[in-house]
Amino acid sequence: MIDVSETNTFPKELKIYINSYVKIKIKIDNKFINKSQHIDYITENCLYYSEHESFYRSIIEILEKEEILLYHATKILTRENVLRNGLEVNSWENYSAIMLNVFKKLGISASEIDEYIDLLDNRYKRKYKNYNRNPHLCFFSDMEQVDGESAGCEQFCENIGGELARQALFGKHSIYKLLKEKGEAVIVKFKISFKDFPEFSKEKIAGYFVKYYVAKYWLNTSYNIHFTDMIEKNVERNNILEIITYR
Repeated sequence: MIDVSETNTFPKELKIYINSYVKIKIKIDNKFINKSQHIDYITENCLYYSEHESFYRSIIEILEKEEILLYHATKILTRENVLRNGLEVNSWENYSAIMLNVFKKLGISASEIDEYIDLLDNRYKRKYKNYNRNPHLCFFSDMEQVDGESAGCEQFCENIGGELARQALFGKHSIYKLLKEKGEAVIVKFKISFKDFPEFSKEKIAGYFVKYYVAKYWLNTSYNIHFTDMIEKNVERNNILEIITYR
């Protein structure tokens, strides 16, 4: 299983293939002194996708043989739902069922629940259905991102129900206060097959591995792989590896 924070988990086949391709196709332009500019220059100007599509497709084929370790930040009322059902994409069916259960466990009256579900439904339609956005699950690639903005932990762990509930119910002070105060902020560690990524994500992530090997073997410098993205499939419960308390 690939863990981007542990480079010894990267497939050996990947290193051999990328290095052999770069050796044949690319000449390093030594006038670029700054190392990060070097990496970007090579990958974005010398190894850009449209001119080297077969190269990237071969990288993706190698990665599709692997599972990859990922993380998801959220706030939950109890861990039971994740342990029982895994992580589910934010379809309205999944999301509304979770929030209905949360409201009931918080002792909210039936009439208030109906009101809050309607507000969430309206916000969901405006954010997703009206723009034909597919239900998805956000993730980040490694724990080094936890204290930075890119992982979104502060945002996703602020309240139960996430950004959607915050936008829909912020004006309803009593329920929003409960969603902020109750529950537990967690980071869910999980694994998925690389095959389960959307195609555009596969291409982007393949590019990070190219940068890593170009930096290490051709520029004698380091490049740490960090990324955030989304998947459009549920994560089965047997692929949940750990639930980590966030602060």
